[in-house]
Amino acid sequence: MNQGEFTGKLGKKIQETYSDRPGIQVFYDHLSPKDSYTCAPTPHWGELHNDTSLSEVDIAILQDGQVRILCEVEENALNPKEFLGDVYNLFLAEHISIKCETFNKDLPLEDYFFILAVRVPEKGNIQEKYGQLETRLRSIVRDTHLHNKKLIFIYDSDLDGLKEKVLEKIEELLPEMPAP
Repeated sequence: MNQGEFTGKLGKKIQETYSDRPGIQVFYDHLSPKDSYTCAPTPHWGELHNDTSLSEVDIAILQDGQVRILCEVEENALNPKEFLGDVYNLFLAEHISIKCETFNKDLPLEDYFFILAVRVPEKGNIQEKYGQLETRLRSIVRDTHLHNKKLIFIYDSDLDGLKEKVLEKIEELLPEMPAP
């Protein structure tokens, strides 16, 4: 499987699962640009330019036109710098642009869930390192102006297991999401 293909298929599965729910839109990266839901959701601050964003996210779920869930899926274990880059990109962001339309423009991009799903090796200390980073990040978020950021970390050594955990978490979160 090509890099990103699993993530694109996961995004498509989420989109198909929720396509009949009123007000829910799902966009995702890593599949054919011919697919109308394929795009590169881009968190940014200020106006959208290359210099106002660090990276794109893999999946964006909107409810009634407001961003409610962002999901980054790492198919292979990251080094800690990349892991932190994914998280801090969201800390810096004020808005998200999807297919050149900016969402949450009049509402700060803060009251949403951010799922970071990482495939980790079965053996080794990387899981412990991610656990330590997660603990530290949670304390930073709790004790600062970032307290509205709702971080969810999901780890699994198997892609199918990672997919199931992400799908379960999204199903758990969607009924909880208040209307904007």
